Amino acid sequence: MNAQNNRRVIFLDIDGVLQPDNRRDRFNHDRKALQKELAEKYSDSDYLEMDEYDVAAVYYDWDENAVDYLKKLLENGAEIVLHSSWRVSNSLEQMRLLFRLHDLPLHETLPVVGSFSDKVKDINAYLDANRDLKYYVILDDLNMEKEFSGHFVWLHTSSDCIREKEMLQAKVILEYGPWWDLALEESRWAERYNYFNEDYFHDIHDGIKKVIFLDFDGVLNDDLGSMGDGIAVRSKCIDMLKRIVDKTDAAIIMSSSRRLAYARFVESGYTGGCSELALKDLLLFQELLDKKGLRVVGQTPMIGSGPYSRPAEIRAWLMQRPDIEAFVILDDDMFWQWAEMQNNVVTTTRKRDDSTYSEYVRGMNEDDMLKAIEILNEQPMPKLIWAKGR
Repeated sequence: MNAQNNRRVIFLDIDGVLQPDNRRDRFNHDRKALQKELAEKYSDSDYLEMDEYDVAAVYYDWDENAVDYLKKLLENGAEIVLHSSWRVSNSLEQMRLLFRLHDLPLHETLPVVGSFSDKVKDINAYLDANRDLKYYVILDDLNMEKEFSGHFVWLHTSSDCIREKEMLQAKVILEYGPWWDLALEESRWAERYNYFNEDYFHDIHDGIKKVIFLDFDGVLNDDLGSMGDGIAVRSKCIDMLKRIVDKTDAAIIMSSSRRLAYARFVESGYTGGCSELALKDLLLFQELLDKKGLRVVGQTPMIGSGPYSRPAEIRAWLMQRPDIEAFVILDDDMFWQWAEMQNNVVTTTRKRDDSTYSEYVRGMNEDDMLKAIEILNEQPMPKLIWAKGR
């Protein structure tokens, strides 16, 4: 791997990331006096020529905790590339002077591609010019998950700027790459160390406390999908998934056998990587997720096949994350051997009232949703047991 591939880059916004939207302390101070004070402190008269409101905003309104969390992301040599609109009205040298007020290094500002700044276009242009850049994360309060899935951390308006959870998520992306790369690395560990070597696996802290392990067929549909009635994902199932997330603040981790196709799907920008039929299914899935503001934030590693495989994969994912407080497994198959995780399973398969078509009906219903919420909010975390053999 060459030096360029080893770069860690943080694409950084300012408003809503370092500066809370509701912070207005700069208007309560003498901004001209501040500029003179800074010019003397740093022996740099350029502070006198800069926009007084920008200088005061950085000095008074940037959130100290957010700045500290950003500094933690820089500990392993990450570089800041600024994509904030601030770069349009300030030169690179001016932005470096502003960042210096918090002892933050600024590597560069993102070039503006067109006649005005379009963040998505500007970031994509930078990535096109640096195609071997693998380890990067985008921090923004504008949701760009769809465009940069796996590399994006959304600063929700509720958090108002970087907090520990977002810092931990960004740290994992910078260390391992997007979540599908992490799953691949976990799979290699499992293969190399035969999965059962508990001592080898190290802890991963990514800010996730509660988890929904999501199967696809038989949970989000009736397991007929595009091969049957043409509906690969039922919108009512996504509605129920949304209600689970809203009631529990759980993260969605894909455990379905479709997870590898989904990873290729989000990585390739909705083109290639899977069959035309599978692509149609995943397009519908992503469209419904986007409508509800939901996102998949990870996947379980691929360990093997057979009745032990999915429980082993979920267990392996959990064993590396000591911060997990609760989890639920949404799955339609009844042959998995869940062992100590059985109480955390919601099986979305039930007997039909009539047997005119088949013996069972599949797909998440209202009762399944309520049970999942109850498990995530009330079920004690089981003590996980490492299996002794395949």
